[in-house]
Amino acid sequence: MDLRVLALVLFVTIYSVQGAFPKCCAQTSMAVSPHILYHVERYHFQNSGGVCEIDALV
Repeated sequence: MDLRVLALVLFVTIYSVQGAFPKCCAQTSMAVSPHILYHVERYHFQNSGGVCEIDALV
C-alpha cells in the first residue's frame, strides 16, 4: 500500500512540475525552409528579458 501512495505522489509531483520549467530556444537560425514554414500551426515570441537568454520567434 505504501508503494502505491509513493508512486502516486511522485506522479503528481512530476506532472505538476512540467509547467514550472520554461521552454527556451537554445539557438536561432535565419534560414528556415519553406517546407517547414508551411506546416507551422502556432508560434510565440521569446524575449531575452525573461528567463530565456535570447530573442526568438518559436
